[in-house]
Amino acid sequence: STGYKKFFGGYSFDNPNLEFRLDYIQEDRQNKLTGLQGGDSLQSGSFAFFELKPKLILNNFHNLNVYSEFGYRKDNLPSDGVLKKESEAFTQIYGVGYRGISWLTTILELTLRDKKYYDEFISETNNSNRTLLVNWQTRLDPFNSAFQTDLYYNITSERQSKKEKDFVQVRFGEGNYIYLGDLNGNGLKDENEFQLTSFNDGNYVRIFRESSQLFPVTGLSTSARLNLKPSRFFNITGSGFTEELLRNISAETYLRAEENSRDKNTDNIYFLNFGTFQNDSNTLFGTQLIQQDINFFEFNPLYSLKLRYSQQKTFNQYVSGNERFFSIQRSIKLKIGLTKDLTTLFEYQNKTDRNEAPMNSVRNRNIDSEGLITDFSYRPVQEIESGFQVNFIRATDYYPF
Repeated sequence: STGYKKFFGGYSFDNPNLEFRLDYIQEDRQNKLTGLQGGDSLQSGSFAFFELKPKLILNNFHNLNVYSEFGYRKDNLPSDGVLKKESEAFTQIYGVGYRGISWLTTILELTLRDKKYYDEFISETNNSNRTLLVNWQTRLDPFNSAFQTDLYYNITSERQSKKEKDFVQVRFGEGNYIYLGDLNGNGLKDENEFQLTSFNDGNYVRIFRESSQLFPVTGLSTSARLNLKPSRFFNITGSGFTEELLRNISAETYLRAEENSRDKNTDNIYFLNFGTFQNDSNTLFGTQLIQQDINFFEFNPLYSLKLRYSQQKTFNQYVSGNERFFSIQRSIKLKIGLTKDLTTLFEYQNKTDRNEAPMNSVRNRNIDSEGLITDFSYRPVQEIESGFQVNFIRATDYYPF
């Protein structure tokens, strides 16, 4: 038999400058075994919890919005046929936002969370922990949007595990790997015994599982986007080619970094000490991206040109060993509107694709490639579009390095 109760409650007080909210949630599900042997024992799907969350918001205080929120949650799970205390969590959230200048918007939020597991429910994956989350977003848009900047910074403090690769058998034709057999005779299906297939004959897919061992890590995600439109700095007159070019040129730079690290000196992560990132000992995952675009006549339907340079470095610490990925892409993209409804795109690409994995891994590669991509599209009306591509690509794998 099943007993289920759910309750929501709340209270709020609003005025133009001050808001107060109080939310209460409670849920109780008890799936009892039936029969003489079951008695009143509860099944594993049973649970109960309640959560209390007060929130205070102060609006338009010297062009600032300030808020704070507190949360308390208590969870019960079945053990030995009855509900017992599983965990308690206390959360604090503090935030401030500023919109006092037309070209500046910023918001900063700090979250602290303490979660305690009771002894009976502590395991390899359930441990009492303290989590810190810092989230900051800023947008700068001065000089009539001539110089736009978006900044993002996010820090977390949590527990994570290494990932391990596994191959799962699926129905024939639904996978992208085939199994070559037990090549080394060890009775195990090793990674090097699986091969990518480009035909519809794959019956294995690769997945990533979380290992059971958890590590305390500091997680960083940060990015910056800078967009420059020189024509909005100056009033450019004239109808010559140079004047038209200056009015229709723009540049965008995008920078991104992510790092999940076990480094005990957390200041290295908080203050972006990139020299300590992607470390063989401390980093579980890290990636860094630099992308630069230069656009000519970007919104011109008759013709446009884009130059792009992109570089990415990624590090993964798997159970089977560390891997480092490195790529560079250079491209030139020319778009020509032959008629109102017929468009042609030509793109030249030059790529470097390098992956350093354990010595016997099939994912080791060092590929240089270049190619020409042509794309013809026809759109007689907005709802209908047809097209075709012709691609010429040459690639050479120079592994070993």
